[in-house]
Amino acid sequence: MGLQEVSAPLRGDFKSQLDHLYQFYDGDDPRNADVILLARDAFTVREHGVEALPSACRGPVRMTYLIAETPSGQVFGVANTHLCRQDPAGSVEQLAGLIARHLAGMPVILLGDLNATEGSEAIDYLMGLATVGDAANPVPLQDSWRLAGTAQSKQEAGAIPIDWILVADGGGLRFEATAAAAVADPAQASDHIAIVADLRLR
Repeated sequence: MGLQEVSAPLRGDFKSQLDHLYQFYDGDDPRNADVILLARDAFTVREHGVEALPSACRGPVRMTYLIAETPSGQVFGVANTHLCRQDPAGSVEQLAGLIARHLAGMPVILLGDLNATEGSEAIDYLMGLATVGDAANPVPLQDSWRLAGTAQSKQEAGAIPIDWILVADGGGLRFEATAAAAVADPAQASDHIAIVADLRLR
């Protein structure tokens, strides 16, 4: 699970109320607001960390990442970020480079509020449909929503179209998306509707 804009007061709440269910990863950086929650006891985490990205925003932009192993020995990577709304395309080349550096040779899940919609320069680059300058994304990603064959668009389902669950093949494995949905909760504290995908390694 990827969460963005987790402020300091929320961090304690998440850890105290969800610690029995999830492991909490923020790259050991208490200032990092983009965290990954991984189901406790479901995976072995081999490595985790956080990297800074260039940003047109005043605050820092980071990519939190981890490498996890399933009980059957399959290894995959997860990254989570929140790109600056003023210029998301200004960060995607370095974002892709960091994914390639830390999560090479394995299937990857990229979670995040990318502040970019389908067909934008940032998303086209991440999906390998466009270049930044002459550079192509070394780890082209796919949209789990489309892979799942969901009839509605994210926007039609009530989600905000700048939120993404993207996946990439690697190491002879791929993520198969069997379902994707927007999950609204009347008690939610965010102005973003959560999006979820059922992913299986093949």
